[in-house]
Amino acid sequence: MISASTEEFEAIIAEACGSETPASQAAPSESPSSVYIAPSSSSSAEQVIATPVEVSYTPSSGSLADLFFSSQDAPAFESTTAFVAAFVPETSSSSFVEPTSTETPFTPEAPTSTETPTSTEAPPPPPTSEAPPPPEITSTSEPPAVATPTPSNNNADASGSLSQADIDAYLKGHNDVRANHGANALTWNNDLSAAAQKWADNCVFEHSGGVLGSFGENLSAGSGDFSIAAGIKGWTDEVKDYNPSNPVASHFTQVVWKDTTEVGCAVASCGGIFDSSFGDAQFYVCEYLPPGNFNNLFAENVQV
Repeated sequence: MISASTEEFEAIIAEACGSETPASQAAPSESPSSVYIAPSSSSSAEQVIATPVEVSYTPSSGSLADLFFSSQDAPAFESTTAFVAAFVPETSSSSFVEPTSTETPFTPEAPTSTETPTSTEAPPPPPTSEAPPPPEITSTSEPPAVATPTPSNNNADASGSLSQADIDAYLKGHNDVRANHGANALTWNNDLSAAAQKWADNCVFEHSGGVLGSFGENLSAGSGDFSIAAGIKGWTDEVKDYNPSNPVASHFTQVVWKDTTEVGCAVASCGGIFDSSFGDAQFYVCEYLPPGNFNNLFAENVQV
């Protein structure tokens, strides 16, 4: 309970009677308990809590009240109640900000391998299946007159470092496929082999373009354990792309060309054909006589 002082009450009576408040008696200040606190403009919800406070007044003798009321006439001042209001912020779900995660999601990276590839397939570029045939043997419909080198009966000097096992591997790789396509077996020609070795030693993976002679020519290259058989298989696998209704010259068509009777091949170990991470490439070159892949002669020379 809060009690009002005599001075405060006398000031109230004096004001009611038109009398001035004595100068020595200052106007009472508002009690903090009776001040209204305006709500702020905050976006957060606020709640007004009103707390009842009792206020009573008891007049003292000799006060201005005695001029107007006798003790028996003086009205009884009953206790009254005032309300003190205060604004208390109310927690609202609308003002709650869900914390965001600062964790960075983990994304696994594909492992990289530092091992040197050992695949026998030649990586692109250049794929052997797209190597073009020599221009001079695809630009005419009739075979040109060519100088046929005399077979040297597998002279060891002419065949360079080739062993008989290598020669047999070259012949078997060709003749097994030719037999499946109605073509006679090829014979080995050491002069063609020497020409093939000369081109292979250049280590340039592109066709000779006729600088060696008017020969047919196939090229193949691969890293790791890339054998003679693997090189020839890369050529003969092109059979799946051959269309008799729309024939196109390829490595396969040269291998099985019926009018071709001789072959000579060579190999060189070359750096620079593929990326250095693949190691040196085995670069195979085969030369053919008579050359194949003449326009308008596919039907009679390529049997599928």
